[in-house]
Amino acid sequence: MAVNRSAFDVALAAGEKQERLFAAIFDGPVAYVECKSQVQAVRYRHVYIEHQCRGRPSGIAVTQATHWAIETQPGRWIILPTEALRRLWRIALDRYGARWGGDDMAALGAVIPLSWLL
Repeated sequence: MAVNRSAFDVALAAGEKQERLFAAIFDGPVAYVECKSQVQAVRYRHVYIEHQCRGRPSGIAVTQATHWAIETQPGRWIILPTEALRRLWRIALDRYGARWGGDDMAALGAVIPLSWLL
């Protein structure tokens, strides 16, 4: 069976471009990644994104990060641009309302279904 080499080359070039874009997240003066561990996410099927703590803006409301990395299981991360997460956070706030959470239940945030991040 003949292999379509040109299709392979196109796919290879596209894959290499995506690798460079992904690597750029972690390199350079613009990139800043906020990391959150939510290792119970798979069990509860959601992540909690804070926007206020002890009456003051926090988390997604004030971050200057370009991307968020959310650990959903030990060693497993979902990485997405901050603006994409903000859009999902706003939708979740509208749909489900703000919820208390975080340390000492002192934070307000939104519960975002894990499926929305995939």
